[in-house]
Amino acid sequence: MLEDGHSNLTARSVDILNTMFLLCKHLSLYSEENNVVQQTTNKLLNSIEEFHSQGGDLLVTVAKHGFMIQGELISRRNQLFTSFARRMFQHGISSFSLLPGVTVPSIYTFLRILLRNPAETWDEGGIGASLAKRNVAGIVLTEMSESDFRLLNSEESQVQEKELRPSSDIWLNFARSIFNSLTGEELESLSDETSAAELAERISETLSGRPATEQDQLTQELSRFATSLQREKKKTARTEALLCLADFVNNLSPDMRKSVLGDLSKLQVPKEFTEEFFNGLSDQAIVEAFRQVTSQHGYTPPVVLSLVSKLAGDRKLVPETELAAQAIAREKSAQQIKELFRPDEFNKYVPSRYQKALMQVLNNQQLPTGLTDKLQELKKSLEDFRQEQQMSRLSLHILYNNPDAEYIDGLRERLIASMQFYLDASDYTSLINLCRTCFEGKPEEETRPLIDLIPDSFTEQVLGDTPRLGKDYQPQVAEVIALIGAPFVRPLLEHTATESDRSIRFFYLTCLRKLGGKVADHAVLFLGDERWFVQRNMLILLRELGAVDKLPKIRPLLNHNHQKVRQEALKTCLLLQDEESIQKLIKNLFSRNRQEVIHAITMSQLVDNENLSAKLISMLRENRLFHFDLDIKKALVHALAEHNNPAALTLFSEMLNASRLFKAAPFRKLKVEIIKALGKYPAAKVSLILKQHVDNEIKEVATQARQTLKKLAQEEG
Repeated sequence: MLEDGHSNLTARSVDILNTMFLLCKHLSLYSEENNVVQQTTNKLLNSIEEFHSQGGDLLVTVAKHGFMIQGELISRRNQLFTSFARRMFQHGISSFSLLPGVTVPSIYTFLRILLRNPAETWDEGGIGASLAKRNVAGIVLTEMSESDFRLLNSEESQVQEKELRPSSDIWLNFARSIFNSLTGEELESLSDETSAAELAERISETLSGRPATEQDQLTQELSRFATSLQREKKKTARTEALLCLADFVNNLSPDMRKSVLGDLSKLQVPKEFTEEFFNGLSDQAIVEAFRQVTSQHGYTPPVVLSLVSKLAGDRKLVPETELAAQAIAREKSAQQIKELFRPDEFNKYVPSRYQKALMQVLNNQQLPTGLTDKLQELKKSLEDFRQEQQMSRLSLHILYNNPDAEYIDGLRERLIASMQFYLDASDYTSLINLCRTCFEGKPEEETRPLIDLIPDSFTEQVLGDTPRLGKDYQPQVAEVIALIGAPFVRPLLEHTATESDRSIRFFYLTCLRKLGGKVADHAVLFLGDERWFVQRNMLILLRELGAVDKLPKIRPLLNHNHQKVRQEALKTCLLLQDEESIQKLIKNLFSRNRQEVIHAITMSQLVDNENLSAKLISMLRENRLFHFDLDIKKALVHALAEHNNPAALTLFSEMLNASRLFKAAPFRKLKVEIIKALGKYPAAKVSLILKQHVDNEIKEVATQARQTLKKLAQEEG
């Protein structure tokens, strides 16, 4: 029972820390009035209230590399916690506690202090002085002492630091996949601390006595991995992965190492990349690489040949006489190439348009910039493409010039075959041109017979090109989908439901939105999917399509067991002007649960409804002598201003000119919020009100009025 209680306490503490970090991130991006900030704030306050209602003190100890609850490090692999803890540590926080009465302004002030430069905190006398200066209440903390800093140099701290040091995710993921592909087993014991050398020994042992084809598979996988690292933008991550790869190669069995080095030495990669890998090889591996690249068997890039020879010489692994002989051989080879490409012979036998490209390849060992585009142009000039272009043009001409009925089906099939030809060649430029000619500006009765002939395999291949060809091809893929239309609706929805990559999923949803109303009938079928994220995506799609007729299918999701689905369903219903949802929202405005009231006010910004606006104005006008909830009043002000409610302007003006004997300080803050909210109205409607308060006796109100007037003037200019 004690263990269960401890586990529950830790889980609730982690949840609060996670929400705090999220709120800190949101405050760095948005203003305090932003919906995202307010929702995260509400979640944090609810979590703190729930924590204290269940008993227990929310005390968190701050270490350099993480947080501790009751003396134990929590979520030590969570990099977000690590960075958040480090930031608190830099501001001198040893531990902190959130009390039940902590206020929203205090939380915001505390997090904004953490967001600034730690030097500013120390200049003010430390974190305690900074909080006291700003009247922060409800947050109790312990500042760093000399003993805390001595602890950092202890052996235990060094061990923890070593444990928390991040490893190369790139190498770790590849290591797991290569072991699984070679053995068919999951490498359960592989962890961040498993070295590349240990993995090499295990794989060498596994492949010992196996057929040569399996060893060749390892060589191919390593070559692919090395080539893929060229796309890694972070140099430190790439270097770490290359060093792991070098350590792995060093510890392979001799036969396997020889095979792997033979393939890796033939890769066409940049010089910097080559140096990072070969510098990590052991002396034995360098000697073996030297023997292979100088054996005259096959082609070795000059960059690799020069580097391996240099490393062998610098480490004194090969006799100088042998190195000298290899240098002479390289010079002789270079001379032969020069002889082969003498100007007279070169100009005689090599067409002028190829000469420059060929010399760039020989000189740089890399494809020159722009050469790929030129090669594509040459590729399009080949006979197959020319023939296909002529066939498609001829078929179109005949099809749209009253052909005999017996030829129509054949002509349409010929056009589909041309589309498939361009798709197989990934020639989206020609495919788009053909689709435009076939479908753009044509009535449905003309295009429908041709569209009906498009096979499912065609649409699947187009959608499969999205991850295969990358982001550069996405605009072209999207245009093909938009031109063809209906056949893509169902496949797009299915791919959206199963795609794990968020950016590709977003691309599919964008394509669906562009297809318009024809999507709604198919999308509504996915509302019954068991996966909550699929239901949420379909709700977003139906909302953006304006599918009002689908509201009866959407309403049941208002009672879904997943919070994100419920929220998305309510948002969709409100934006589609669903009267039932609006009435439910009005009912929630008068709930006894304060957080539910604030949430209802926030959601009311999504819909411009006369009855709802009247209720909001009535709530804002309500004036109790001893009760004044600033957060609710602020939410009401911004909700009314969101839709430029004209009736609210009169009330805003009255409140700005009014005063309160009780709760005067919160009322002054509300006036500042009203001035801010006036910035959402057209300047012509609010300029007079703002000018009346530029000299207001409340300094904050006057300052905000001047700032809002300036902002409106800039927007008009």
